[in-house]
Amino acid sequence: QSVIIPNSVTSIGEEAFAYCESLKTIFIPNSVTSMGESVFWYSDSLTRIYCEATSKPSGWDSNWKGNYSAEVVWGNNSIIMLDGIIYCITTTGSATVAGQGISTTTANIQSSITYKGNTYAVTSIGEEAFAHCDSLQSVFIPNSVTSIGEGAFSWCDSLQSVVIGDSVEDIGSGAFFYCEALQSVVIGNSVENIGDHAFSYCASLQTIKIPNSVENIGADAFYDCTSLTAIYCEAISKPIGWDSSWYNNPFAEVVWGYTED
Repeated sequence: QSVIIPNSVTSIGEEAFAYCESLKTIFIPNSVTSMGESVFWYSDSLTRIYCEATSKPSGWDSNWKGNYSAEVVWGNNSIIMLDGIIYCITTTGSATVAGQGISTTTANIQSSITYKGNTYAVTSIGEEAFAHCDSLQSVFIPNSVTSIGEGAFSWCDSLQSVVIGDSVEDIGSGAFFYCEALQSVVIGNSVENIGDHAFSYCASLQTIKIPNSVENIGADAFYDCTSLTAIYCEAISKPIGWDSSWYNNPFAEVVWGYTED
């Protein structure tokens, strides 16, 4: 799913990673001065290529990617893997979760990481960072994280429980799309935005509580959650920023003004 190429590598041959259907992220160090044609040909799950170089080196073939859907992130010189999770240092001086480095059942995301003697707060989870991680069963998102990217945990077939920390403000569109085994979600008290289809097709989800902090919910956020019987909302009525089809679920009762007392 993820590859970190060591600094000893200077050349990557043509189609070296072709047809790696589960490959999602890769890090290419500055040492790579030669790159063949169509290195990632038909690696259709590849979403992001992190390059230490600030722009395409002259020795890389003009069609080195061979993959037109993957985003290339230039100038990324700080990437590490801890407990099977890949973190990248951003240009703003914080860290983001880039993906899963090895197959694991639990993702306990760190609140901070240390790299070359410096400590960086982990503040975001990248788009599709854990998408299609079939072995993943539980996720803990710490209070340092403020945003969950689009599709971050989409299509995680075995994911059963998620705890979202109290500093998360944004849950991106499709963040937990088609997590059919997902039964338990704890949404933190700072979430302001839940994107379109964020929890669509979570067929095992039975109940969920939406805190008063949520100002915006996109269309079909809980669409076709066939086991969902109740949505407990702390708001006393639908906030103006919630889409008219925010839940679009005939199975669920919406309970307004919910309190745990």
